[in-house]
Amino acid sequence: ESLGAGLYADVGVDVTSRLRLIPGLRLDGYVIQGQPKWSVDPRLVGRYATSKTTTVKAYAGVFHQPPQPEALDISIGNPDVDIERGVHWGVGGEWKPTRLWSLDGELYIVDRQNVVVFTNDVVMRADGTIRPLNFVNTGRRYSYGAEMLIKREISERVFGWASYTFSVSRQRADDDEAYVPTGFDQMHNLNL
Repeated sequence: ESLGAGLYADVGVDVTSRLRLIPGLRLDGYVIQGQPKWSVDPRLVGRYATSKTTTVKAYAGVFHQPPQPEALDISIGNPDVDIERGVHWGVGGEWKPTRLWSLDGELYIVDRQNVVVFTNDVVMRADGTIRPLNFVNTGRRYSYGAEMLIKREISERVFGWASYTFSVSRQRADDDEAYVPTGFDQMHNLNL
């Protein structure tokens, strides 16, 4: 059994006519297997207009998510696993040379910690019996890459685009293991 609720707020602050900062905060509360869990996720976006057609941008933020239901299941999982944490950073720019055309690009890094992973480890209960842990929060993942989007507006509601992403995603189950590609590791992705 799981129940979750979240609140998110951000505010745009025009520091100067060219610089806009957008601090944000997300609060999440969960009741997972009868245990309350909380996360506080600060975020910050900065946008600086270098000209009427060009903007430089950067962002950083903390993100949490609860484990998947099977990891928490009392019979096949571990009800003691905790929520997972990620930190995202990025820098980029936007260029809009005309009303119809725009180009958007960014470089990003994501560091995920406390990732729930499968384990063969066992623990001894208070009554002396042994039970498998099945899942623990010892995993770590990271991603980095670059994204580029070219967009052409055809009308107010219709547009076309082409995007390209270069991305590397790696993971390990604990600190003693080497990083290996994740199931989502797709180094080159082109969308038309």
